[in-house]
Amino acid sequence: MKSISMVRTLDAPIEAVWRAWVDPSEFGAWFWPERFNTVASVSAETGGLWRVSSKPMSMAASGIYLQVERLRLLRFTWKWDNETTESVVTVTFGPEETTSDGGVSTTLTVEHEGYLTDEVGDELEQGWNDCLDRLPGWLAG
Repeated sequence: MKSISMVRTLDAPIEAVWRAWVDPSEFGAWFWPERFNTVASVSAETGGLWRVSSKPMSMAASGIYLQVERLRLLRFTWKWDNETTESVVTVTFGPEETTSDGGVSTTLTVEHEGYLTDEVGDELEQGWNDCLDRLPGWLAG
């Protein structure tokens, strides 16, 4: 099985970064582009379900939370609606640090593992980078 990992430093407190992932309205607002009219549902507890969908784009992904540690970790399964394969995403929050200008930054790590081909990995990496590129703007308000 293959995996990809991405690390971002975000100019926001850990609580705001966490909320962007676990609040359905926030998650749906930044995860995919605005034109997708994304609808998200999130039940961020072990065994809880999550789902993002876009009617205009005819796409959706969903899964089950395998591990939830508030302000620290989200680990969940990932499956596109039209596919049979399932993979696992681990999102790690922190550390939160004070910046030189007195602000706060949070390190965010996203690891996606368990897919089968390099081609799928390239697509996932591009998709995650697109998603994560939108997050700083959302956090900045």
